[in-house]
Amino acid sequence: MTAYAGQITLESHAFGVEKINGKKIFVITPDNDEALWFVISEESVIQIRNTPPTMHHVDVIRASPDEKYLAVSSVGEGHPVIHVLSLPDLLADQEDAVLYAINPYPGNAGIVGWKGNHLHIESDILLTHGTGEEAYLSEALTLFSYESFLLDMKTGKLEPVSEMLKNPVEYYGNHLLLTPDSYSPAAELDALRVLNDVSAIPYLEKTLKSERYLKHRKDIKALLLKLKKTVSGK
Repeated sequence: MTAYAGQITLESHAFGVEKINGKKIFVITPDNDEALWFVISEESVIQIRNTPPTMHHVDVIRASPDEKYLAVSSVGEGHPVIHVLSLPDLLADQEDAVLYAINPYPGNAGIVGWKGNHLHIESDILLTHGTGEEAYLSEALTLFSYESFLLDMKTGKLEPVSEMLKNPVEYYGNHLLLTPDSYSPAAELDALRVLNDVSAIPYLEKTLKSERYLKHRKDIKALLLKLKKTVSGK
């Protein structure tokens, strides 16, 4: 590696750059090594020693408009993770600058940009429904297209932009009713099974009346019975 004020050169295939108040945050991922973080100005090149716990390949970094936060997207073994850092803490080389972490595994997610005090993310999985202490996501909650989510920096709350996604049962239930005749309902049924919400009952009852899913009536009835038992408490 060669470093000069205002310039860094390194044999690498992965890097990210973001301009902050006359400086540049420069992240390089050398082959088979951890990411290297630098703060570059006209006068100096300073390496950040307390590097964020990102995955191997850092590909996107975006500072919030008020320069309080830095969103970082990184990839390891094909799986992305998004971190939000305290930008002042990062620039001061403080330990544990991470404020929020979003792991979309087994799905994908990417940074779109900032909308004021909210980080705009797109994902193909329902990010709002992780379970357990590690907030693991179920593959059953894969979405039928990429959808937008907003992470509020003040509250840490992650919300879908789509009104329908705010009610996941409605999202999967309507897709169950409106899909083409030749389509298998397996994905929707898996999602409704994981959500385990009695509000799915009307969608399942309507589905049973449709001839398109005759081959799947057994699975639909089984899920319907399970949810009705939840209502009755038996």
